[in-house]
Amino acid sequence: MKNLLFISFILILASACSNNNKTSINEHNQTEEQENSKMTDTLDQLFAIESEAELIEIYGEENVRFDTVYGGEGEMSMATLLFPESNDQLEILWGDMKKRENMINITHYAYYDMEEDILSTESRWKTSYGIVIGTTMMELEALNEAPITFMGFGWDYGGMVSDLNDGKLYDSPLMLQLGMVDFNDLYENADYEALVGDAEFSSENEAAQNLNPVVILLSISKEGY
Repeated sequence: MKNLLFISFILILASACSNNNKTSINEHNQTEEQENSKMTDTLDQLFAIESEAELIEIYGEENVRFDTVYGGEGEMSMATLLFPESNDQLEILWGDMKKRENMINITHYAYYDMEEDILSTESRWKTSYGIVIGTTMMELEALNEAPITFMGFGWDYGGMVSDLNDGKLYDSPLMLQLGMVDFNDLYENADYEALVGDAEFSSENEAAQNLNPVVILLSISKEGY
């Protein structure tokens, strides 16, 4: 009887160890699935990534670089670049820039093709708001369900959306810039010339509707920033 009890105890112990191993394996698989779920093509979901180190783990070291970025009027700063020098390049800012933790802002530009002198709107990235690089002004107006106000073209902040006029997108964490993708279309273009300068224009403007510029920059901020 003692032998039977001992054997039974060993079997129970082995079963428990086996279950513990399965639990450990399942927990490991769940962790991998959770990490893989952070690989996304939706910009606002990237805020789930907590650091540059984690960004490297998910997208690969070869696709991440900390480098100088340039803003309007010659301003320079540092940012983490994801997929640098490609159609999919993102500029990422951190709440703690020293540790590169707590992602707070992501900026995506249309990529400039020097050979063709055009801005490419091809990109893997989308947003949960239905806006991407290449979304037209009139599509943006439809999503907003209200007119769009933007700055005149031809200077550093030309085409920046300055007012969403209490539309559906008014409280969104987006900053948008409109522009033309083919610079050859700007020469002797009366509609474009009518929208040049440090002034505000409405998407209801006839010249704006004829031109129908597209989103060439979108920047999205983490909630609370």
